[in-house]
Amino acid sequence: MSDSSKRPGRLVAFTAVACLGFAAQAQAQVGPLLWEDNFNTLNTDHWNVIEGDGCPGLCGWGNQELEYYQDDNVSIEPVPGESGNSAIVLEARNQSVENRAFTSGKLDSKNGVSVKYGMIETRIRVPNLDTGLWPAFWLLGTSTSPWPAKGEIDMMEMGHKQSYIDAEFSGANINHFVGSNAIFYADAACVPANPTCAASTAFETDNAYLASTSLADRFVTYRLYWTDQSLRFSVVDNGTEYDMYDSPIPVNEESSEFRQPFYLLMNLAVGGNFTDALQNSQVTAPLPAKMYIDYVRVYEYNGLGEVTLGNPSEPETGTFGVFSDRTDTSRSLASGETSDIYIWSTNSLVGGNAQPFEGSEVISWDYTAPGQWFGGGVQSRQPLDMSNFVDGDLSFRIKVPANVGFRVGITDTYTNEHYIDFPAGEEKYGLVRNGGWSQVTIPVEELTGELIALQSVSYPFAILSTATTPASNVAIAIDDIVWLGGGDANTGGGNDDDNDGVDNGTDQCPGTASGAQVNALGCATTDAQIEAEDYSNFMDADVGNNGGAYRTDDVDIEATTDNGGGFNVGWTTPGEWLEYDTNLAPGTYQVSARVASLNGGGQFTLSEGGESVSANIAATGGWQVWQTIDLGELQINADASLRLDVQTGGFNLNWLRLEQTSGDGGDDTTPPAGPYGVEQTSADTLAFYVQSSSWADIHYSVNGGGQQNVRMTQASGENTYPVSGLSAGDTLSYSFTYWDAAGNMAVDTATQTVIVQ
Repeated sequence: MSDSSKRPGRLVAFTAVACLGFAAQAQAQVGPLLWEDNFNTLNTDHWNVIEGDGCPGLCGWGNQELEYYQDDNVSIEPVPGESGNSAIVLEARNQSVENRAFTSGKLDSKNGVSVKYGMIETRIRVPNLDTGLWPAFWLLGTSTSPWPAKGEIDMMEMGHKQSYIDAEFSGANINHFVGSNAIFYADAACVPANPTCAASTAFETDNAYLASTSLADRFVTYRLYWTDQSLRFSVVDNGTEYDMYDSPIPVNEESSEFRQPFYLLMNLAVGGNFTDALQNSQVTAPLPAKMYIDYVRVYEYNGLGEVTLGNPSEPETGTFGVFSDRTDTSRSLASGETSDIYIWSTNSLVGGNAQPFEGSEVISWDYTAPGQWFGGGVQSRQPLDMSNFVDGDLSFRIKVPANVGFRVGITDTYTNEHYIDFPAGEEKYGLVRNGGWSQVTIPVEELTGELIALQSVSYPFAILSTATTPASNVAIAIDDIVWLGGGDANTGGGNDDDNDGVDNGTDQCPGTASGAQVNALGCATTDAQIEAEDYSNFMDADVGNNGGAYRTDDVDIEATTDNGGGFNVGWTTPGEWLEYDTNLAPGTYQVSARVASLNGGGQFTLSEGGESVSANIAATGGWQVWQTIDLGELQINADASLRLDVQTGGFNLNWLRLEQTSGDGGDDTTPPAGPYGVEQTSADTLAFYVQSSSWADIHYSVNGGGQQNVRMTQASGENTYPVSGLSAGDTLSYSFTYWDAAGNMAVDTATQTVIVQ
């Protein structure tokens, strides 16, 4: 699935040349689960619902697609035939919107979830494709570079032109054929017929899987095994894994795009140049049609794997170097490695021969086309979070003739740009027009204007001509470009009072417990499915893995045939135990487990912080006949570690699911609605309050400790009861039974949780 656009301008200077090669990998091993989404709900912190047809900038999404994407075509629905399981659904319809004859659904995780390396797995069911439907699950680089220089990874694509299918499998049915691909920028691919210079690993290769039965209307699992040395694509069909390519695709210096983070995309396109339907009348696929995505999971692979939630860029701090040799900086871009210097006006600018102001490198350009515009800049290969510099400055050295007007600005990844004008002859911000070097310092608050998103900067420095272009050939030189005033580099710039990695300025949940998993807004995750095989510690009664799958320690793990595939823990015996790290927000959670047992009678306890829930497992009809059982509610504290103790063996465990039923998700101490609640009255005190009541019974505990009970009585007005001696980060869990002034019970609350600020 491509997102086509041209590479802007010409890359100049500081180009490295390296030998290309592929190093053999050590024995492959899939490690712990790093992140997953089982699509019980649509998490809009992680996923963006795409709308439109790409116009005006990229009509038809660069592929002549015929559909209009809209929110209404994306939904969470039960999976047909799989009780209790849900999936995200993308539905294509024969529906006219905005001059498009079809509508459909598309999601991406840009600025929500980014991945670098690991084993990525998804379980997908496609409809009957016939002619015109084009389902895809793919990835694009988070790089600021245009396609294909940012890189594209296509884990699965179906709906190919029949001629493409016939080239590999003559006469094969479109519903039996699925392919994969990796696309990157290569100079060798720059030919007149390929102006984007896109190099495709699928070009003239056997990169596909042909199923013996139709892939439509049933689930298939797709995997990408990704390291800094290779990409491997596979399909798991009816329990058997098939490689898409004959061997893994090497990743090297030419394809270094694949050594950067990527975000995820999924869509069901209608028509386009990938298919045999370039016109509305050529679409014959039955509509409406639904594509189901059951889950997305990312595992560590060969010791590699990173998942970032929210903005993939850490905020820059201190003094940030854009192009500088000797200035002391907290961090700097490196030309040809983490940044590129582009000339946009290749007809008017060429490389010059000016001497550097400092160090050994300089941006030196000769303007050779009087009357034409000029422009260029320094582009970071990854978005830069410059939000700590809102009160700082952009400083640079420049040597420019007095009769040359120019503009200096920055751009963000949302295509916003803003410039400060320096008309010919005018001196400001420190500019001196005497033919030598001068230092210009522009306040960032003036440089950003009204639209620039400092948290996602693409070009931290750009220079253009003004409307009045030079009337003669001139030389321009720029050096020592730095951002100043980004806060204390040792503390990460701004303040992060709750230590969740999100600055106070953007933290919408400022009371999040330290260690809790949070999204880009600093709000804690409030539910999780824990795979049985992803334990952090264990005790197993025998030596060796009886199932021989997934891990090489003594816990017994096998592949499962349960919905969603993956693995289960088995061969359980009394006295064995497993521990799991949760990173959940404090609160009360409903716990369920996915179990199987031939004979029944198994028992285990799940505990945390002195509280526990128990499971009694009946016979399910077989070791791979699965049932979901309810264990009840469990209180979870900050930085919790769950322990599963086996009392009676003879059962298999696929997963544990925890869904929060109460608790504030790590939010602040905003009280619940009504004339009662909790407020923080000092640095170490929380106080219960109740108004105009006859009395209120309150049950509370601090940090999961023993329960305390208190009754407050008040005929009118307000009464408070303080709980003191607390520290920042402590959790107070409580419930109210509240009677109004007339003696009628007004509310009986479930357990609530607040956190000391």
